[in-house]
Amino acid sequence: MRLDATAHAHVLTLAGFAAPEPTAPLDTNTRALMASWGETPAVALDPALFMTAWNEAYTALWPDPARIAAPDRNLLLLLLTDPPHQRLLPDWEPVAMDLHRHFRTRADRNPHDDRVRRLAARLREARPDLAAWWSCREVGDFTSRTVELSPAPGAPGLRSTMTLLYPAAGADPILVQRLG
Repeated sequence: MRLDATAHAHVLTLAGFAAPEPTAPLDTNTRALMASWGETPAVALDPALFMTAWNEAYTALWPDPARIAAPDRNLLLLLLTDPPHQRLLPDWEPVAMDLHRHFRTRADRNPHDDRVRRLAARLREARPDLAAWWSCREVGDFTSRTVELSPAPGAPGLRSTMTLLYPAAGADPILVQRLG
């Protein structure tokens, strides 16, 4: 079938031949590690891409998640619907598409999760123009990428490498951005 490793694991999970990935909230050591990264922006994401923790460097660059209502604190939703996020990342569409594939991979492993269903419905409602995305069954893990950020109008662009790190087996991933 020419599936990559992620798609193969996804099919096995859907067919009942693999257990869903366990998830665990970030422990205090991981939170302390994120806080110690100085100027390296980092945000922890649960399997549905809701932000569960972030460091000061993240809030210095991106809109502060603490100022966003908890039900809206979803990275994919924000990239698709929030003008400040889209202004900061003008070429947001490839990142959002990759996050959507990542979300689909995780969502299909937990088909009875009401939060996943509600988020999927919100995405379809908020962006009906992306109906092709919502009907696409493509899955995949988020891949590291270098992007151009626009921190302020008229300011020079800022290059950032976005990477998902998994701090421990079953723990929520952390999206880390290396600047420069």
